[in-house]
Amino acid sequence: MVIDNLDKLCDYFDCKIEDLVVRIPDE
Repeated sequence: MVIDNLDKLCDYFDCKIEDLVVRIPDE
């Protein structure tokens, strides 16, 4: 199902975004 794929994409991008946020220094 398209919705199922979108849900997985959202989860994947959420993880990637969190990784990027964690890597960005808090200056």
